[in-house]
Amino acid sequence: LNAETTLSTQKRLANERKDMSHQLLSQIQAKNTDRYDALPIVMRDLGYTYESRPELPILRGCTATIPQGKLVAVVGPHGSGKATLLKMLGGVLFPQEGKFVVPSHLRVLLVTQTPYLLSLSAMQNITFGGTNARDTSLERVRSILQSLDFDNQHFFQILEMDANHGCGHTWHNCEVADGSADDSDFEHGSDHDHDDNLVDHHDSEEDESLLQTASSNSRALMRRVDKARQESGKSRGRVDPLDAFAGHKQDWQDHLCYTEKVKVNLSRAFINNPEVLILDRPFSHFSLETGNRILEVLREHIRNKGLHLPKSSWHRRRPRTCFYVPESVQQAQVADIILQMVPGNSDMEPSSLVEISASQLTNDFQPMSRSRRNGSASPMVMRSVSAGRM
Repeated sequence: LNAETTLSTQKRLANERKDMSHQLLSQIQAKNTDRYDALPIVMRDLGYTYESRPELPILRGCTATIPQGKLVAVVGPHGSGKATLLKMLGGVLFPQEGKFVVPSHLRVLLVTQTPYLLSLSAMQNITFGGTNARDTSLERVRSILQSLDFDNQHFFQILEMDANHGCGHTWHNCEVADGSADDSDFEHGSDHDHDDNLVDHHDSEEDESLLQTASSNSRALMRRVDKARQESGKSRGRVDPLDAFAGHKQDWQDHLCYTEKVKVNLSRAFINNPEVLILDRPFSHFSLETGNRILEVLREHIRNKGLHLPKSSWHRRRPRTCFYVPESVQQAQVADIILQMVPGNSDMEPSSLVEISASQLTNDFQPMSRSRRNGSASPMVMRSVSAGRM
């Protein structure tokens, strides 16, 4: 409990992220798109060394500028630092060198290769982190699962049971279930309004308001549970139906095979619908056919700015960007941008980062020889000079 925390580092990076977002925003002159949508994701000379191996730096000099709304493949041989780079993008690791900024109004979600399921009901698991009733509706959850070729009918029955017993949503949705939400909640969903305050974080008064709302909604949920128990006619010697149902909260995981658990884990990410989605080897657990199907879902996620959301509100949603590590050349070729990890000349030298074209991919994801690479692949350059200089 007395171990050092990362709070001060997180606060420092959050402030840098906000300041750099404002700086980039002031330099953007967007004509046909919203200025905030034109803000790039920027890496500048990123470097990282694990404390357990201080003599072996993993990454150094990684520089890239990624426009929003792109599908980005990160390729490289085993041990070249792909997972480390993704963890820095996802905020799990903090850069020790250089700067990295995702525009501060964008949500970032890292999905690891290993699936993680919580000790909650099936519906609470798959909608964990959801922000409104539309995004976490049973219909949308089912549609996203089916788009990943998930066909476990028993699991679908459990989801429906969860929803019917009021165990399907997080606290934020409790008031919606009571009918207090207006039409705007369903129309706008989790999308952000286009105003100049987007890159600012909540101030203390807003944070206090959010906490009060959470407390109020939590009390509303408890009132609903108490009312359900009273209506069930609970008496001494009888088993409370809700208590009996609680025992099912974790049993549902026993009815899923490993690949189904991976699909539930991926579905949770799509349901949350972050603006920046980072997937560490999402196809590694599946056959080539299933992996390609999931890749199609990724592209649809970017095209529609979220899966199974209304076309009518497409123009109000932010662009979706996805970083992923492919398993094959074919899975990398469909990306809009391909980032190649280039190992150093020896095991003691760190990897660097360059952008390559699909024609420069090799079957083992090894970079081409330096002579060929220098002639046809150059380090990532800024797509917007005015937006990229700092």
